[in-house]
Amino acid sequence: MSDVFQAGNGVPANFSDGTLKVSFNGSEYNRRYPVGSNTLGQVVSSLMSLKGIKTASVYSAGRKLTTDDSAKPASSFSEIDIVVKDSRG
Repeated sequence: MSDVFQAGNGVPANFSDGTLKVSFNGSEYNRRYPVGSNTLGQVVSSLMSLKGIKTASVYSAGRKLTTDDSAKPASSFSEIDIVVKDSRG
């Protein structure tokens, strides 16, 4: 049985620990942001409010997330990158 753990299965790092790695424009903000039972939308809204951001796109694993993703549990994501849109015209 110990071979299973040596192969990486069962190692806590392989499973969600209730935190999210957060980046803004590619720069790491918080490696272990606690998400609790919040949806992704709630977490992103809270983070954007903290930073005073009104408009942004959110990416995870190189994929741009949509409003459909905002209803998913934040714990189902391991990392997000919030990319602030340039409001200058």
